[in-house]
Amino acid sequence: MRRQHFLLFGMVIILVSLDQVLKVYFHSHNTPHEMGNLSFHFVPNYGISLGHFSDANPLLRVVMASTLFGLITMLYVGLVFFLWTWKELILLRLGLTLFFSGIAGNAIDRIRLGYVIDFIEVKFSFLQGAVFNFADLVQLCGIGLTIFSLFYLNQKIWHLNNLRTLKIINANFQYSFATKLAAIGACSHLLVGIFGHSLLVALLPISEFRDDAAKFFDYGMLVILLVQSVILFLFGIVFSHRISGPIYALSKFVNDLLDGKSREFKLRSSDYHPEIEKIAKDIQKLAK
Repeated sequence: MRRQHFLLFGMVIILVSLDQVLKVYFHSHNTPHEMGNLSFHFVPNYGISLGHFSDANPLLRVVMASTLFGLITMLYVGLVFFLWTWKELILLRLGLTLFFSGIAGNAIDRIRLGYVIDFIEVKFSFLQGAVFNFADLVQLCGIGLTIFSLFYLNQKIWHLNNLRTLKIINANFQYSFATKLAAIGACSHLLVGIFGHSLLVALLPISEFRDDAAKFFDYGMLVILLVQSVILFLFGIVFSHRISGPIYALSKFVNDLLDGKSREFKLRSSDYHPEIEKIAKDIQKLAK
């Protein structure tokens, strides 16, 4: 499992690095490179994707893109490295990794430059004027592979008999764990929000624009805080189920043995503490 984690993380680093290298090259070389119906040259993209929303307010574009990137990063890490972790789902995890890598490559441009570096212009009749970059291609490949995986692996992804869900089996522990996880995320978010608000007010001159920008930033951070807290709380319920679930299952197993009912003890593949299976077998041998 750790090998898959390193593979996926390494893939993100390699794809994002390659994307940035290509962007730096075409940004510094203004001479177009023609290749059939494709033209390779630097084009600044102030929009979100394929040039969309280029006319929107610059502050709104940067904040919106950065915010979406933060939320997508949190979801990606949660899904790929904590939730859908079993080996059979490597195809789905690869698709999500490609999708995230593409988003990360463009988000770095947006945060660093205020715009995205595009360098591939299509001259086909039905795509006339479309301009994109390597990160966009990686992102589209990720979307395609993810959609394919959701259909191809749907039985394994949504195999309910092998999943820990939002069911509460140990209320005190699960609610406490989920609340603490959400609280840690909220405190970190508030620190970032206070720093960002202070920096915004300090750098911008006193004006109506500064007040509007500060309000926009505060409202945006508040919405993100609420969404993040809900997501972390739900993740906390699922993860705490994986921790308390094996203990709950062992307790039922021992009670069945005391009642004279012998059965096989088997944990779910995503559960923590797999060593409990060996403990259950040892208890079963002692009971005989």
